[in-house]
Amino acid sequence: MLPKNTKIKLIQNKTFCFEEFFDNNRLLLNISEEDIKWFCKTINVCLRNSAFIYFYNIVAFPPKGRGEELLTLDQIIKYYNEPYMLDELKEKYHDASKRFIQFTSIEGGGSYFYDNQTEKVYDVTWGQEEDMINGILTPWFDNFYDFLEWYYSED
Repeated sequence: MLPKNTKIKLIQNKTFCFEEFFDNNRLLLNISEEDIKWFCKTINVCLRNSAFIYFYNIVAFPPKGRGEELLTLDQIIKYYNEPYMLDELKEKYHDASKRFIQFTSIEGGGSYFYDNQTEKVYDVTWGQEEDMINGILTPWFDNFYDFLEWYYSED
């Protein structure tokens, strides 16, 4: 459930990945039902064929692609449990702080967010958090698969 160019990038950078999840000959990933349940329980990503689950199940340290450097799964879990959002937004939109998963740091004045209900990806700059939560901000990508396809493309 990952784009071919993402699989190739991961295979070329095996030091970043957990090799036991790869079938190198066929570029297939082996994701178990237990893995899917863990993601659902831990960070509320419950969509069976989610590219987010497939990617973060096999990647220990995401190789650099285009754009911001992606967080590791451990960093994402930390952000998820203590979500980045201004204090007043956390209070006002508590449910949203568990819906939107930040997967890059905020250091550049913005961050990428994954909507764990719709799979949409947002590029959010300072001050746009409330627009994202209220559905005003247009998604950057319709799903994480398309995001990865862009992120690891050669163009």
